[in-house]
Amino acid sequence: MGLLQVVGKLVIFLGGTMLAIAWPEYTVPAAIAIAICLKLADLFKISFHLPVPFRKVVVTTRVVLLAMCGTLPLMVIGSHASAVVVFLLYNLGLVLLILMDLRLTPKPHQIVVSRDVAAKLSIAENNLVVLTVENHSFRTLEVSVVDEYPTEFTPDRTEFEFTLQKRTMATLKYSVLPKRRGVYHFGNIAVRYRGVLELVVIQEDVPCAAKVDVYPNLRNISRFDLSMRRSHLMETGLITERRRGSGTEFESLKEYVRGDEFRKIDWKATARRNKPIAREYQLEVNQSVVVAIDCSRPMGARIDDYMLLDSAVNAALLLGHQVTRKGDKIGLLAFSDQVHQFLPPNRGKGHFTNYLKALYNLQPRRAEADFQAAFSWLLRSRVRRSLLFILTDLAAGDAAARLQQDIWMVARKHLPVVVSILDPAVRQAATGAVGEMQQAWEKVVALDILDRVRTANKAVEGLGVVALSLQPNEVNSSLLTAYLKTKMRSRL
Repeated sequence: MGLLQVVGKLVIFLGGTMLAIAWPEYTVPAAIAIAICLKLADLFKISFHLPVPFRKVVVTTRVVLLAMCGTLPLMVIGSHASAVVVFLLYNLGLVLLILMDLRLTPKPHQIVVSRDVAAKLSIAENNLVVLTVENHSFRTLEVSVVDEYPTEFTPDRTEFEFTLQKRTMATLKYSVLPKRRGVYHFGNIAVRYRGVLELVVIQEDVPCAAKVDVYPNLRNISRFDLSMRRSHLMETGLITERRRGSGTEFESLKEYVRGDEFRKIDWKATARRNKPIAREYQLEVNQSVVVAIDCSRPMGARIDDYMLLDSAVNAALLLGHQVTRKGDKIGLLAFSDQVHQFLPPNRGKGHFTNYLKALYNLQPRRAEADFQAAFSWLLRSRVRRSLLFILTDLAAGDAAARLQQDIWMVARKHLPVVVSILDPAVRQAATGAVGEMQQAWEKVVALDILDRVRTANKAVEGLGVVALSLQPNEVNSSLLTAYLKTKMRSRL
């Protein structure tokens, strides 16, 4: 309801009350006639609403105090009629002041607001949101801005209050932390500012809807690339072996010896060192990698507000990026009790984009993992021999026994690497001290879980399968290490 409608109804109520007290013989019939007219207008759907340029206007505390002061003449003036006249005139003046404040205050269309946010956000990272507020009026305003961000996000700031000078622009920045992958929507931006006379507060909801996609942690890719450029592989555990040979990928420089090919001499290095220097190259091996991600119920377990599945997806993304950079093929198989996503191995930037799209909205299902169905699908797809990463949680239920029973299906054709992502709380409970009965029971359960996982790992290792039990923060580097070692040793 607009301010003019509110003020109008208030004036009608106060005026009608005073007239009814002073001249009831005239006021009551007039009120009955007005009520009849309004009823007829409602029946014939006739509207008397006045157009108001503001969507939401409220009066300030100053107006309430001024209205209370207007009751003083009723207590001071001796004449009843004079008191009523003074009261009406006072409130009429107050209404005129409010209308004057609305007239002097800049209109909402003079305050332009926009939002700049990336279309693709990274889970578990602070993503920047930039709001721009432009004051096209000739008055300085005290402005409050509130952005309608998705309720699933955690912002570092919810409201901005600042002074916006006339004919200027302000840039506001805050960050949001998405906790789940998927599609989300930003809503409108609420702008609130006081009138020039500070009698009214105007609020406008600026339409500024935007759709964003929360992807796996894309920033891990840039961090890894930076680490590679700075040669910090020792810190991330990526210690790889190199095979020298007659490939075309440069590996290192060495002193030229008799028997080396003449075309491998590096003449610039030879000139700098005043002795023959030859280049060494490492063998190129084009491999096929398939990442099988378990999307069953246990992978939805949360660790510090994030799921085990998020750790698997982030690791798969980083691995896919590195595989693509090396010129190898990357594929995806997402499953629970059935196969939900399958992307045959391929190479190239276009394929990596499809790989990313297939990853970003994987969610856990309310079902147990059916390894037999997933492995059968992979075999029917006629995928060439590949390095197969199976990301799952063997600590839940009988997953370890089922995997142990079905792993032989792919062990004959592919090179499987089983990665069981364990909740850090399990290892902590298994190795922690026992002080109370509750802690004792937790330790017994944790030891039983680790024993089942260890037994399954030994069983699959007997079939020539690599088995790893990792915490979420260890998955990224371990997958990359396993891939690079397999590539350098040409095991495929």
